[in-house]
Amino acid sequence: MNGNTINNFPMPEPTPKPRHRMATQLGYQSPSPRDASKLQAADGLAGEFLMKPLAFMPKGFKDLPHLFRQDDPTHMVSEAVTMMRRHLKQEMGDMPTSALQKFVQVFLSDDELVESYFMHRVREDAVGRQFAQRGSLLTATPWVEAKRAGGLAMHSEVLRGFRHEQVLAWVAAWAMPSGTFHLCHPKLKSKGLVMSDLGQARNNTVVMVEEAVFAMRRIDPQTGSTLSALLGVGYSEEQDPNQLARLGTALHLSQRHINNMWIPASGWAGEY
Repeated sequence: MNGNTINNFPMPEPTPKPRHRMATQLGYQSPSPRDASKLQAADGLAGEFLMKPLAFMPKGFKDLPHLFRQDDPTHMVSEAVTMMRRHLKQEMGDMPTSALQKFVQVFLSDDELVESYFMHRVREDAVGRQFAQRGSLLTATPWVEAKRAGGLAMHSEVLRGFRHEQVLAWVAAWAMPSGTFHLCHPKLKSKGLVMSDLGQARNNTVVMVEEAVFAMRRIDPQTGSTLSALLGVGYSEEQDPNQLARLGTALHLSQRHINNMWIPASGWAGEY
């Protein structure tokens, strides 16, 4: 029994919640007194995330002795990031040109961004109500949904007959939500940064992709400029307006489910 009472009746001690089995497999350990203050410094979302397993794990994750860094519990250990980066490269596939290869290389050089593609989000509606099924909260994993967006864009009806544009649509579709995913990273949350709307997310996408876009343009100015326009980095009047219209339509439609899951207040129609 503890010292808490209600109407003069003593209340029992709360029953500790059992640790999730997968969390143990992932190497989660209770923080030491030294690290506890660091965990408390992070906001509720970051602290809560550290107690949960990833919703989607690359091969080898459960063999790591530790998943999160001891000096900064909002970031993962370098071995985990390496596994995630390797998994993303495999999932993205071999790029057909050196320019696109360079884009992927530079894009995935940011450890924090790589982590962001694996940090799940509890699904909510526009007023913050959470979705549950059979007693469990429904979650969405960034890379899973980004990959789905890539498939939707690549196989869009508007790109039928334009096979050379389909790869560009695939790349743009999984790169476009990078700003959204990054704004949900526990490190940014611990600093008090909260994603407010789709415009903020798109501005952050520009920050996430611009270095990779510039690196690509140095190799292939024309294709790099097209991707630059699609991702909001910059637009050239020399671009083919019909091509941008096709790609832009495919990209726009591919993002609906992501916007609904991560920014439900954006008002975008689409299926979950």
